[in-house]
Amino acid sequence: GSSFYGEGNENSVAKDQIDAFKTSSTTNKGFYIGRYEAGTEAERTSETATLTTPLVQANKYPYVYVSRNDAKQQAEAMYSGNEFITSQLISSYAWDTALNFICQTNEEGYLLATTDDRAYGNIGTGSRTNTGEYEADNYSNIHDILGNCYELTTEYTSSSGLGPCVVRSASFSSSGYYAAYRSRSDASYSFPTYSFRLQLYVNPES
Repeated sequence: GSSFYGEGNENSVAKDQIDAFKTSSTTNKGFYIGRYEAGTEAERTSETATLTTPLVQANKYPYVYVSRNDAKQQAEAMYSGNEFITSQLISSYAWDTALNFICQTNEEGYLLATTDDRAYGNIGTGSRTNTGEYEADNYSNIHDILGNCYELTTEYTSSSGLGPCVVRSASFSSSGYYAAYRSRSDASYSFPTYSFRLQLYVNPES
């Protein structure tokens, strides 16, 4: 049978969060995503490395060797207890909206969603770079969204094979992938090619 992707299903890890995000985005006419992939001060070299609060800064090590559930937990911890701002692991809504914005505000247009040419991003170059270091992959002041690391999201797939998680984009380790790409993944997978990005929004009631 065919598989579907989404956020609203009862099996979605973001099923209790997506309505507040959409309400805030509509009311406040927007939201924020991390300018850079989540980063760490010290390089993570194994999945047993201590989990730290993500950094959204240039020239940090990409936050790798992290599972989807741990990425979600760390993303939410960044603004935990803040009455005005909510931070979360990026959703498919935020990813696709940001990618659409990038495509509409750069002269390359929708090529940026579909290219697997390393001239545009760190795709298939064989080496991961620190956040924001690959200068070719900076569009609309958003870095590394075309390549460098696959990025974990809250999106869900019903695929009977690998799943239920979805990672987006391309990686330094592979060719043939692109910014709009969806890959199915297991919730427990924790790879040197996987990182994540945050979404932030103003709480609807604040």
